[in-house]
Amino acid sequence: MKLAAIAIVITVALSSAAALAQPGETSDQVPTFDINRNCRAEAADAATSFQQEEADCVRDEVNAKKQLGQEWSKLGPNKRDCIVESSIGGDQSYVELLTCLEMSSPQWNGAEDRAASNAEPH
Repeated sequence: MKLAAIAIVITVALSSAAALAQPGETSDQVPTFDINRNCRAEAADAATSFQQEEADCVRDEVNAKKQLGQEWSKLGPNKRDCIVESSIGGDQSYVELLTCLEMSSPQWNGAEDRAASNAEPH
């Protein structure tokens, strides 16, 4: 119970400063998703403890948002497509956004490393 309450306080603090991002919106800032709503819905579908599942979800979403914040300005135009994809079905997830960007961005999928190694003389 205490863990769930702490998780809720953290997510409210993170999300209270900005409105929900619209999927078509482009910005130089990480979009603001409603972590609490997403995690409550995810935990409701879980076969395990609701409170533990919600707390785990909140932790994962907060960590994904932090990682996105560190890399956001380096990412290219595929951000918009990934924002739309991570919002399909009404749920907005930083974990899904991060996964999409990792799969489509050279700096996360190793393409830059492969390109650099291919350019070096062998």
